[in-house]
Amino acid sequence: MSTITYSGVSSDTLGIMVNQIIVPPSSVEEYEMIKIPGRPEPLRSNLKTRPPIQIEVEATIVEDNVLRQIYSTFQGTGKLIRSTEPDKYYNASAQVITPENIARYMHKITLGFECMPFAYAVSNDPVELEISGSAATIDVGGGYYCQPIYKIYGSGDITLSVNGASPLTLYNVGGYVTVDTALMMCHQNGAHVKNSGKLPFLSPGTNMLSWSSNVTKMEVTKNERWL
Repeated sequence: MSTITYSGVSSDTLGIMVNQIIVPPSSVEEYEMIKIPGRPEPLRSNLKTRPPIQIEVEATIVEDNVLRQIYSTFQGTGKLIRSTEPDKYYNASAQVITPENIARYMHKITLGFECMPFAYAVSNDPVELEISGSAATIDVGGGYYCQPIYKIYGSGDITLSVNGASPLTLYNVGGYVTVDTALMMCHQNGAHVKNSGKLPFLSPGTNMLSWSSNVTKMEVTKNERWL
């Protein structure tokens, strides 16, 4: 029997029997068509954004007195995990709960979730790189480039490059700096760290990281994801 887990609560602990989970096709990158006078065809401009997806869960509950508990559980935002893919989660917002009586002690219920377009790895512990030289490899799963978080220890001006791309330079580092490529921030305990250059994203497969000699330790939270 399929189950879902939302904000750490599994559907089977609420007496919900999941009948069907309806998952739409993957989110498609948005674009706009630009018309240019004198050009017979418009130009396509990719916006590098993807809309959310809607996931619906059709289920049955057999106890009337749990309906209020279901209402209070499926509220707000949380991580949505399907038992068919227990190693992945969606960042979701609970949207709709629609009950329908089918017998005195039995209800059909539809749960709706608006989900961000990517599924992320449930197991996402930081990986500490071996700093015995000035380069190392890191293997990344998933099916789409990921936006990792780096915690880099060292002092002075530090550089970091991935797969030979133009490096990110961090200035006047004292102790450590956190590079959050999803939030596009370089900071130390929330305080901005001056930087320039290219944010170091990671691609599925083996990635080569290289850094300046004054780096003493580095942890990488990969944030692997799938469409």
